[in-house]
Amino acid sequence: MRSALLASGLVAAGIAMIPAAIPAATAAPATGQRLTVGTKHGDGHTVLEAKGRFVYTHLTASGQDPGCNASCRRVWPPVLSHGDPRATGGVKARRLGVNRHGQVTYFHHRLYYFTYDTAAISFGKHITSFGGKWQLVTTNGGVG
Repeated sequence: MRSALLASGLVAAGIAMIPAAIPAATAAPATGQRLTVGTKHGDGHTVLEAKGRFVYTHLTASGQDPGCNASCRRVWPPVLSHGDPRATGGVKARRLGVNRHGQVTYFHHRLYYFTYDTAAISFGKHITSFGGKWQLVTTNGGVG
């Protein structure tokens, strides 16, 4: 029952495909500190992680960032850092940045978490919602 309600709520929020055995939502990581961005292995790719969680970007078919409004941020919270984020594990420090809202960027892609991911599984990969497709970010700035 809870999974059905969760799935119907996510579909209403614009998320079309959710795994049937999706875990309960986890709280967004604490903010107010300088963040370290590193690497994690997911689906055969080395992708970015922050606070032990997978990191995503949001792109349209033409490669543009459609943005993420308040409804979107409830499901896809931004990766935030106070001050310049630190790089580790193959992440290119000179490609990391922070926009005026404190959101971390990598190769100019704004970064987000997916609320329903686990530490080991990236459920948000390839979901199309809120005007674009959500992709994991690779160390070279591409998407995977």
